[in-house]
Amino acid sequence: MSLPYKLAQTAYIKLVLHVLKYPSQAVNGVLLGKASARGSTDPVEIIDAVPLFHSQLALAPMLEIALAQVDKSATEQGLCIVGYYQANERNNDNEFGPVARKIAERIHSNCEGACALLIDNSKLNKLVSAKPPLVVQLVTRDSSRSWKIAAVESALTLQEPTATSLLADYAREGRHKRIVDFQSHLEDISSDWLNPDIMN
Repeated sequence: MSLPYKLAQTAYIKLVLHVLKYPSQAVNGVLLGKASARGSTDPVEIIDAVPLFHSQLALAPMLEIALAQVDKSATEQGLCIVGYYQANERNNDNEFGPVARKIAERIHSNCEGACALLIDNSKLNKLVSAKPPLVVQLVTRDSSRSWKIAAVESALTLQEPTATSLLADYAREGRHKRIVDFQSHLEDISSDWLNPDIMN
């Protein structure tokens, strides 16, 4: 049985803004939150998202450095890495591919309830519609150790129902231009990859 997952507004908005900033590139990042105790059926809370890369998602040395930095920062906040997110490069590509599975597996080895969120790029053009859709799909590890898109939509819930409309407002105003990922931070170390002011 798959655990339930609660996705906070901040996490959802940050990860989608990351995707909007690089619409023609694959992007990825990690999800921070609070995992349920081993054997518990309590929901995993996804509280924040940390954008990592917008090209060369599988570059191992940089990924290791990024994960170590994120883990340190998360621990200081009383959080842990509870998941991974990825948007594929092509609009119609909703495959959770080998790179995504490998990174998700690494995170899962440290957090049993870890999940992944795969962005459905085909829904991005509806973000500013009257009823913006949720543009992520929950991917979980099943009993056969395979990563699969969750069949039940209710396994992932947005904690704040206003998140989709707030995201639509942010997309209209161009807030995605302000998002900084770890890759951009490496190019300009004065850029804060934690994006503490993106919601202000």
